[in-house]
Amino acid sequence: DTDTDTDTDTDTDTDTDTDTDTDTDTDTDTDTDTDTGPGGETGEPVPVDLDVDDDGVLVDEDCDDTDSALGAIAFDADCDGSLTADDCDDMDSGMFPFDSDGDGTDDACGWRMLVSGGAHSCVTNSAGAHTCWGSDTYGQVSDRPASEGFSATSAGWLHNCAVDSAGELACWGVDDGSIYDTHQVTGAPTDGGYVLASSGDYHGCAISTAGSFVCWGRDMSGAVSSAPTGVGYSDLSAGGAHTCAIDVSDTLECWGWNAHGQISNTPSGTGFTSVSAGQLHSCAVGLEGGVQCWGLDDGSASDFGQVTDTPTDTGFTEVSVGGHHNCAIQTNGTKQCWGWDLYGQVSGSPSGTFRSVSGGLYHTCAIATDGSITCWGRDDDGQVSDAPTAE
Repeated sequence: DTDTDTDTDTDTDTDTDTDTDTDTDTDTDTDTDTDTGPGGETGEPVPVDLDVDDDGVLVDEDCDDTDSALGAIAFDADCDGSLTADDCDDMDSGMFPFDSDGDGTDDACGWRMLVSGGAHSCVTNSAGAHTCWGSDTYGQVSDRPASEGFSATSAGWLHNCAVDSAGELACWGVDDGSIYDTHQVTGAPTDGGYVLASSGDYHGCAISTAGSFVCWGRDMSGAVSSAPTGVGYSDLSAGGAHTCAIDVSDTLECWGWNAHGQISNTPSGTGFTSVSAGQLHSCAVGLEGGVQCWGLDDGSASDFGQVTDTPTDTGFTEVSVGGHHNCAIQTNGTKQCWGWDLYGQVSGSPSGTFRSVSGGLYHTCAIATDGSITCWGRDDDGQVSDAPTAE
């Protein structure tokens, strides 16, 4: 790979997006009319009984955005406007440990935020501490922070970044001055006030508490310098040499390298809830849980149907883009994978129900509804076989 704006690495680039992990909650406590839902003024805890208006359907007004009758696993239980692993506790999003029932004991939500990178993966436990496995050539695994309290984590090709309980960024991985070191670790901002981070191949981006962006690392085709300057962004995902985000009106914005339509073919419209950027393509979940993918779709040697084979049904809560494959989870916890299948990234996908999924370069990992982690695909560095068991 060179430092020009006309080429990128097509063998080792990857992406992760874990900012939309979701979780189930079976607590049936009911309470209060004090919370007004998203944007409410009281700031009181929302009812754990999610069908607030007793209409038999769980919709946006109920803060869950889906229908529990279909086996919903995604809901905004704390009405903070974001579907993340933090909703596992139903009350105190962003706080560690989780104690939704107020009994003074950690609710032990289990494995929480799962992310997959080039040939490694990381997951946080209920205390916000990291466990990583797979390739450790550049310290992607062994250099992980020893502290707890991390609320958002993202895995890139050879590095990772996470946001701690103070809103500060911690990045680790390649920082050895080699050709792969483009300051994606050392260039990360050192101030606080961040709520989300995403690691690409050679760059990273983060969202502040105001919803504004900061990006760092290699600036190929404006992957860093072309970041939007507005506020109110709720989700982002950094890919090979491009990044996509969801703005305050729930529309998609992408910037960076556009050789395969990664930018120019971005879907229009509103209602998008999550986005995941890959090496040469991206996918997003939109209205009614439909998945849309765009980018490389030209029948070339790198076109494995990662765009054209996108499922046409609805009811998806999450999509994650890997190297040249994708996986998505539906409201009933089942998942679908499509795209390149050389190492079983698609055909090796296990059956069952899941609450989150994350695609790496040639492998994928998921958290099942029982809290266990399962991985499939290429296993040359233990990225599949070394996955942790119980939390």
